[in-house]
Amino acid sequence: MSDIIHDLLDWSKTQKVVLNGIKPNAFPGRGIGLISTRAIKEGDVVLEVPTSAIKTLDDLPSSLRKKLPSPPDTTVHALLALDLATDASSCPAPWRAVLPSRADIATMPLTWDERLHPYLPPAARELLKQQKTKFDKDFANCVAAVPGLDESRYRHAWLLVNSRTFYHTSPLTAKLPKEDHLSLQPVADLFNHAARGCAVAYCDLSYTVTANTSYPRGAEIPICYGRHSNDFLLVEYGFILEGASNEWDEVSLDDVLLPRLRKPATRKRELEDAGFWGRYVLDADMVCFRTQVAVRSLVVPEWVWRSFAEGRDEGEGAQWKVDTELKTMLEEYDEQIEATIKEVESLQGVGEAVQREIIVQRWRQIQIIVGAAIKRLAQ
Repeated sequence: MSDIIHDLLDWSKTQKVVLNGIKPNAFPGRGIGLISTRAIKEGDVVLEVPTSAIKTLDDLPSSLRKKLPSPPDTTVHALLALDLATDASSCPAPWRAVLPSRADIATMPLTWDERLHPYLPPAARELLKQQKTKFDKDFANCVAAVPGLDESRYRHAWLLVNSRTFYHTSPLTAKLPKEDHLSLQPVADLFNHAARGCAVAYCDLSYTVTANTSYPRGAEIPICYGRHSNDFLLVEYGFILEGASNEWDEVSLDDVLLPRLRKPATRKRELEDAGFWGRYVLDADMVCFRTQVAVRSLVVPEWVWRSFAEGRDEGEGAQWKVDTELKTMLEEYDEQIEATIKEVESLQGVGEAVQREIIVQRWRQIQIIVGAAIKRLAQ
């Protein structure tokens, strides 16, 4: 590991990549990240990557680009992945050497035995469904142009691009859809994620990463990939933040609420008409306003919950009914969660142990959030 890090640093110097008080570091079980080599102050620029060193649509070999329709008919994601998946990749060897292996991304659900997918939490299942649709389309386009393209190899490259790109526009991509504004960046792609992390910015000349706070020597230096729930992080990046460290985490309650709301059929139409059908969530502090409206539709007349939804009534008079109904729902959900966990733990020979473990870990996190809500509602 130290050799490939050393080679990366030597090569990055030739690309005028500047590391200021940071260096790559191997973390057991977590791959390579970046740590401070000295005390870092808030506002310090810890990394600068010139745009000449990044890889975008502009930098792909014309021989590869000519094989497929131009974006947006072929996504930039698909093209970057195809380049990475080929033996003749234009990605320099020292950079490629530090990219995660297939084993390293085994916790990304798109790589799993599909028999594990139904055990994912609802929000993660939906995100995975959307991700798989994108992958299938990109692979179909690429394999049509490159017969014999290995799907497993392409999936690996596609997931690397999916999890390691930065936002970037150029004259060639500026008019393309936002999802095509992608770039791969050496060294910068080693930053791990935290709910609060260093700021990333770019101009025509370079990308910079600036410390969001002070860091002592030897501390890991993260960036924030975005305000994402752990379901999103699991599907897109193959990890979840532990405990309460993810302040953006939330739990989808659609599977809990929607079956109850579908009868009578008029209620569904009423909620759709009011703009309150679906997308119900619970976080560490409270259920969302949409959930409050939906549960009210179960316990009070339509005119009452509509008044609440439209802000004409604070809803205090019916709150006890809402809390009672919600508590009952969450208690039932807690039982379902426990049953799911036991079922996953009893699976034998389905997927890898690390994959089953991360499913259980995620459900345990959800169970803690649900349990805390039940306690609040019982007070």
